[in-house]
Amino acid sequence: MGQTIVEELRTFRKLIIEFEQVTRENEAAKLKVKEAKDYQPKRLAGFDDAYLTKFVVDRIGEAPTPFGPLDLRRLSKRAVAKRDAAIQRYNEKLEQVKQEYNHLYHDKRQEFQRLDQEEKTGKLSFAEEQLYKTSQVLAEVTRKVESVNLLPPSLYSCHAIDRLITYFEDWRADTLKEAINLYFDESWRKDESQRLQRSFEALAQQMKGNEEQVSEVLKLVRETRDTQFEIMNGNEEQVSEVLKLVSETRDALFEMRSKVDDIDYSIYELKNK
Repeated sequence: MGQTIVEELRTFRKLIIEFEQVTRENEAAKLKVKEAKDYQPKRLAGFDDAYLTKFVVDRIGEAPTPFGPLDLRRLSKRAVAKRDAAIQRYNEKLEQVKQEYNHLYHDKRQEFQRLDQEEKTGKLSFAEEQLYKTSQVLAEVTRKVESVNLLPPSLYSCHAIDRLITYFEDWRADTLKEAINLYFDESWRKDESQRLQRSFEALAQQMKGNEEQVSEVLKLVRETRDTQFEIMNGNEEQVSEVLKLVSETRDALFEMRSKVDDIDYSIYELKNK
């Protein structure tokens, strides 16, 4: 006697467990390759950080800096020009001192550079080797999965298979095709419900902002009415603009309330299908 659909799904699920595990390992290997490419060893940089600054200061002293915004000397063109010239001379000397430093510590810096390069190359080679191995295993497991020809690739997950099995156990599906269609229908409704929920929250937030705007406009109207006599003596246009703004804001608010209600009802329908 052949396997039932549920038995086939459970057998296939064991293969998918391996598929998911190998997929995770392959993704982790890809990340390791990226990290190895971005990795910067610190032997040479650490040596320069420790010795270069001290070497420069010992040779030519601290670098002159431009006058700060509160330094009154910056108001003197002569003082500024003198400081700029000092900075330029220092930078010229700095290049010479750096060349002297590189010459003096050439062998040591070359050794650090070599060790850094070896470390980076080693990390990258190891990561690429692991990626190659996991890619080979993933390709083999993928061939096994596809050879079963039971489910589409979009359902290659334990979660999806568990849902399909549940449909049969709950008598909601009699055939695999029915179960697959039911899964996609429920997945769509879940995604659509989440999308509508996000829209609902965005509109609710926008509506809150408009309610605050309406409150400000109504406050302005009340203040305007308190000076109605003055308005009737030359400010009718201002009153008209204010009332127009109130009307437009209220219309926009009512429209958004309607949209929120529609979305809320759509979410209710999706959740209760």
